[in-house]
Amino acid sequence: MKLTALFRQAAPRLMWAGQVTSATGDRLYAVALTWLTLRLTGSPAAVSLVTLAGTLPFLAASVFPVRSLTATTGCAWHERPTSPKPSWSP
Repeated sequence: MKLTALFRQAAPRLMWAGQVTSATGDRLYAVALTWLTLRLTGSPAAVSLVTLAGTLPFLAASVFPVRSLTATTGCAWHERPTSPKPSWSP
């Protein structure tokens, strides 16, 4: 499927726009937090500590991935088959 054909549909366009908006907000937050920390403390070491504190959860999640919430809570939806079982058995 071509990328242009994909963006003719509303759902992929909305998903893409939402992701771009979210990523932009995340970057603006990081810049604002860094600037605020430097402005309040005047210390590059404090900026490093704040940045490290914001990065550690993402680093830990990538090194030690957790199972999905539905898999850990035992939700019945997670265990439903995606297709009906065949009438014949091997």
